[in-house]
Amino acid sequence: MKVSFILKEKGGQVYSISPGASLMEALSKMLEHTIGSLVVLDAAGKLVGILSERDMLRAVHGHPQDWATVKVSTYMTQQV
Repeated sequence: MKVSFILKEKGGQVYSISPGASLMEALSKMLEHTIGSLVVLDAAGKLVGILSERDMLRAVHGHPQDWATVKVSTYMTQQV
């Protein structure tokens, strides 16, 4: 399956977040837009990772009570 096909079906909007944002911010954005992942961009707009639902599940296991303070960079997948 090609990325172009997926974007055609779901729409072209891609949502992003900064690596310094909290996991709570990421979760809120995912729920607001009904999406399963966020592209992680640094201040210059460079791709530095992706945060997926699976990454969020790892965070629940590792830091169940600290979602407001744990950063996206702690759990994002860096090898995109």
